[in-house]
Amino acid sequence: MKRFLSMILVVIISFAVPNIGTAVLGAANLKGDLNSDGIVDVKDLLLLRRYFVGYKDNIDLDAADYNNDSTVGALDILCLRKKLAGLEDLENNIPASYNNAFTSDVQINQIGYETNSEKCAKLTEDSGVLKANSQITNARCYVVKESDNSVVYSALSTKRKYDDITDKNVSTFDFSAVKTPGTYKVFAPFGYSYTFEIKDNPYKDVQQALITALYYNRCGVALDKSVVGEHFEHDVCHSGDTPVYILNKLDTDENSATYGKYIQSGTAKASDFCYGLHDAGDYGRYTTPANQVVADLLMTYEMYGDSADCKVIPNSNSDLLEEAKHEMKWLLKMQNKGSGGVYWRIATKEFVSYGDRPDQDKYFNNSGLYVSHETLKSTAGFAGAAAMCARVFATLDPDFATECLAAAKSAYTYVKANQENAKAHIGFANETEYPVINAGSYGDNSKAWGDIWWAACELFRTTGEQTYNEDVISLYNRKINGEIGFTLTEISAYNIGGAGSFAYLMANGANSEVKQAVLATLTTSADNNLKISNNDRYNNVIEMSTQYGWGSNQIVCVKLKTMAIVDFVNQTHNYEKAIRNAVCYILGRNAVNKSYITGFGSDTPKDICHAPSAYLRVKYGLYTPAVGFMVGGSYNNGHFYEDNHDNYACNEVCVYWNSSAILAFGYIVNLDGEN
Repeated sequence: MKRFLSMILVVIISFAVPNIGTAVLGAANLKGDLNSDGIVDVKDLLLLRRYFVGYKDNIDLDAADYNNDSTVGALDILCLRKKLAGLEDLENNIPASYNNAFTSDVQINQIGYETNSEKCAKLTEDSGVLKANSQITNARCYVVKESDNSVVYSALSTKRKYDDITDKNVSTFDFSAVKTPGTYKVFAPFGYSYTFEIKDNPYKDVQQALITALYYNRCGVALDKSVVGEHFEHDVCHSGDTPVYILNKLDTDENSATYGKYIQSGTAKASDFCYGLHDAGDYGRYTTPANQVVADLLMTYEMYGDSADCKVIPNSNSDLLEEAKHEMKWLLKMQNKGSGGVYWRIATKEFVSYGDRPDQDKYFNNSGLYVSHETLKSTAGFAGAAAMCARVFATLDPDFATECLAAAKSAYTYVKANQENAKAHIGFANETEYPVINAGSYGDNSKAWGDIWWAACELFRTTGEQTYNEDVISLYNRKINGEIGFTLTEISAYNIGGAGSFAYLMANGANSEVKQAVLATLTTSADNNLKISNNDRYNNVIEMSTQYGWGSNQIVCVKLKTMAIVDFVNQTHNYEKAIRNAVCYILGRNAVNKSYITGFGSDTPKDICHAPSAYLRVKYGLYTPAVGFMVGGSYNNGHFYEDNHDNYACNEVCVYWNSSAILAFGYIVNLDGEN
């Protein structure tokens, strides 16, 4: 039987490979010359196949190892067949017909790829290109060294597929086989890509920059030049004796011109409300996104420790914890100590002037600050954030932890007293106050039940007290029965129930049935994100064009957090590929060929909607924004991006977008650090 199979192989190969040879005079150990007759031809291929199926002919084993990997196997047969078919030169040399110029239609991760991870580039063309004229379908692509353009790998791209979100044809070139550290670029028939690196743990610096970027937005303190660099340092901002007007009295006089609005109930000084982080491109501070920032940073710390933390902030034991604490110190000031309720915003009456540095904010200097009224959502989220701080800082800063726990319990008492009042769940906006504050407004997509869920779960995990566990079980049953609605999976400023789900899954003594059901819900969501990633032409986790709106990158990172949580709880890596692919999307492998994190990549945002960065543009003509901010990203079906500070829809930054990215990148950085 063995001899019969060998004869069949001989016949097949005889038809499959042309009878050509390569003669080299005087060569020693000529690769492929197994019979040492000075010619590489079909006889050598037959001997190699015989050796592979078990025959022990007298052959030159060094010559049989055609690809020099110290083994003789199927790959050597494949390489020798290509040699004899005349394909080897095509694989090892870029054809002269290829366009030797950069093209934005070859998209890669502009930072690079981890040594042993999957690696690919995306090739794109307009959807109107005829199939016969396509240069992306089965295109031979090359990975070349940046230093000398020498080819290190070559393969064909996949067939093109239409992407109905971006209205592009997209093909994939996989070069995962390249594992040698170095700097490379990808060549396609129509041009080459930006350069990128292959190295161990390539995203550690990116994650640290995402953390440090929060420091640029610190309020109430002077910024250290050693951290932020020249022009970004400034004196203490939004503090001192400048007046603060508290709008926390609901006008119930039907004959009043301000009936139904919150009007002034008292005054304070700016120093009474200092600290925290400027929320976004302006200098306003908002409790709902701040609650999310605390959740993201402390979850990253609990899940991955300081795996990426280089401790850039002076006197910091952990930059993650320092930023979470700085945010929480302000949140504590936003609590009305009399009621336990939490104000939802502090801002100037008008939006910031983008030519002003934080310590030169003319609206603050001229008109002071306004504090917006207490809300159920802000208070419930505050209770969750404060309880989380109480647990994480219990041994690191006992006094701070004690203060946080007392504040969390006081806030929860407020929540319990108001949660059944339907009006308390109504979203808040500028028109609910007098005077009208022309600053940002964070509405509520799910009323306050998700924040209440988080508060109950977090207080139970921190204290172990059964009264909170009973509330968790009650809230879950009411949700299942359709009485109330909130998400168990999302962690965002608008819907933060996922933070509560994580807390309950990690709590000692949690109800096993509720715990199992919550994990199943999270897993279903994570699996759906994985399915979206596998089907998306860019392997992103956005499934519909409508999600490419303001802050689309935040939507991406929120989905990544859900997958990271499930993998962490189960101690698996089921979603590693999808998370890595989404990171590649953020770092440049997208339809607009843009790295969305400032300072990282060949093409990164320069004119972001961020007041301190705009100050440099106005004052010095410098388009050098603060490093490490993730901008909102592409919108309008994912194929439009404008690097313009006036276009906040795609070019604004937010601290809670960064905190989402910090957790998502933490998953990869921690994993790469273990490898």
